[in-house]
Amino acid sequence: MRKILTGATVISAGLLAGVFGAIETKGAPISSCIELPGNGSTPSGPGAVTGVQSGFSILNVYVRGQNDHIFENAFTHSGFPGWSEVPGDGLTRSEPAAVVNGGIVKLLVRGLDNRIYENDFNGTSWTGWFEVFGGGLTLSGPAAVVDRGALKLFVRGLDDGIWENDLNSAGWFPVPGGGLTISAPAAISYRNNLYLFVRGIDNRVYLNVNGTSWSEVPGGGLTLAGPSALVDSNGTVLKLFITGLDDGVWENDFNGTTWSGWSEISDHPLTPFTPAAVEAFSLAPELFLTTEDGKILECFF
Repeated sequence: MRKILTGATVISAGLLAGVFGAIETKGAPISSCIELPGNGSTPSGPGAVTGVQSGFSILNVYVRGQNDHIFENAFTHSGFPGWSEVPGDGLTRSEPAAVVNGGIVKLLVRGLDNRIYENDFNGTSWTGWFEVFGGGLTLSGPAAVVDRGALKLFVRGLDDGIWENDLNSAGWFPVPGGGLTISAPAAISYRNNLYLFVRGIDNRVYLNVNGTSWSEVPGGGLTLAGPSALVDSNGTVLKLFITGLDDGVWENDFNGTTWSGWSEISDHPLTPFTPAAVEAFSLAPELFLTTEDGKILECFF
């Protein structure tokens, strides 16, 4: 990876920077990071979701607590209020994943028994935890995406293969191409195509488009955690993020034709874990990160 130094950029729709004030300033494209209110702590990466529910835009962050319970910090008109446990007494040993589908927040985790569990929120109440159909097993956190109207789940199997569940009678089946991973996958819909990203067993970053074959993401990036991706508010650029071997955050952008190559967007180590990338409120990209000592940060560009 090649480090590219740039001047500080304007903070994206910095809602939280205005509410709480930045605690960190950088000279790289990540212009500032703040700790989410509530003194939360996690031994894993965070999960984040943005979308529309009951006519309102939402931005929710989920983490595995130090006690393996699952906690939420959901943005309100006055900012992030702090952490509260997701109802249902669920437990996990990996980072959670969340997606909005049909106005429902679907929260997914790896259970202590390595099965995959779901808890749905309709804007008023949670369903409670139930096992995802198909009896799948995983050693990492799951990934979820709505692709052309269909909800799809992906996990690392016990065989380190990548498995898919479209929540129909087929249950879990291997993603074509024979890919392998030792971390959680990432999935995103971009220009009516499904992009699936993984950390390979050689620590390189690989992609699979529409369940075809696996190829390395151009640029030669290396990571010890899973990747994360978002699509910008115009739907024109796919932004892929990883934690580098230096624990810095690295970005590689795809415009539908070419990749930009990897560039480091933090000017010092930030996280050893998978970042959580979102296009917050369809306005600007943000990253949620876990520091070495377990703090949860929101980072602006």
